[in-house]
Amino acid sequence: MKKVILHVYNVTNTDSEKTNNTILQINRIFKDRIGIGGIFHSAIQVSYFAPFSDFLNVQHQC
Repeated sequence: MKKVILHVYNVTNTDSEKTNNTILQINRIFKDRIGIGGIFHSAIQVSYFAPFSDFLNVQHQC
């Protein structure tokens, strides 16, 4: 069984208020003028859960 998770992170939590404001302005431009996207950080996590019998089969083939 495979499990896929998309993690999306807010990037406006830097220590610099100027950087945060710039990112917010860019996000507004993308949202209001273009209608899509913005600046985000994302990660894809893929997990594979094999039944125990599959694990035994792989071990025998090695």
